[in-house]
Amino acid sequence: MTEEGSSNSDFDLKIIQKIQCENENKMEEIKQNFKQFFVEKTTEKDKQILEKIDLTEEQIKKVNDLFDKKISDLTKKLEEFGKLTCKFVCFVQIKNKWKEIYNLNDNRIDNDFYNCCEKNCINTNKPTGNCVKGHGFVNITGVENIKYINFTQGYDKDAGIIAENKFEKPQNCINYSLFYFETTFIKNEGKTFSECWIIIGLSNNDNRIRLIANKSLIKNEKNEEFKIGFCWNYTSQVLGCGLVFPPNNKISEEFPYVFFTQNGVKIGKAVLLKDNFDFYKPFVHLKCTTANANFGHDLRARPFVYDISKHFVIKEFY
Repeated sequence: MTEEGSSNSDFDLKIIQKIQCENENKMEEIKQNFKQFFVEKTTEKDKQILEKIDLTEEQIKKVNDLFDKKISDLTKKLEEFGKLTCKFVCFVQIKNKWKEIYNLNDNRIDNDFYNCCEKNCINTNKPTGNCVKGHGFVNITGVENIKYINFTQGYDKDAGIIAENKFEKPQNCINYSLFYFETTFIKNEGKTFSECWIIIGLSNNDNRIRLIANKSLIKNEKNEEFKIGFCWNYTSQVLGCGLVFPPNNKISEEFPYVFFTQNGVKIGKAVLLKDNFDFYKPFVHLKCTTANANFGHDLRARPFVYDISKHFVIKEFY
């Protein structure tokens, strides 16, 4: 296992490579060499063949035009490949676990998060148990597991849970860096769609980017809403949230961004982090729903549903 919060994943992702943007110059050189090679082969070998064939000048011109077109098409494909090779990301693996239960009396957080009751029975220091008033509330039952205990006397309450470790901008990094986690949400038995609530996202103190599943929308740090079209089934769904930092040599040109996935497929557009905060923590907000996270501790044994090895740098933003 790699050191916490610092090193890249040690699992074998053959497609994810540390490709520097300086390779653009090398790719241009390869392209020119390829073009010259193709032209030389065409003008030497194929010209000898054409001389042995009784063709008119017009027919020879058509053949030459065809060769020129093939050179042009192959050159374009090579250029496209050259651009793509600089747009892969490197997954950054860190140890993480669910840690904090946000409460209303925590002045860092606004009223989106609630206590189980005024006695604050279940909290960060006592993350398991039952509310003395009988309200429904969350329990942190494991490193990656959150169980929602349904109400017995009162009513079900919303709860916010944040991870212990942050997704932090790497120092002196020459690659696009990807931080990512997924959570499987399972509706509590006997609960209806309207009784459940799910939010997943990233938090930097009071600044949050989140996907609100019930409303099929994404909110940015300024609480601007962006409607997205996707089908939600509370029986069991896997939602993911990723954060991509640009390499250090592009910090002045590009912003970090956040994206979301559902059952292994990107949904909506990405959200640019124009304030360019250096770190964010994963969080979820639940009611009547159990949540089992995958922070990427062992991707050989338990891979993400979303194929991070095929993640290209996103260019469409809200």
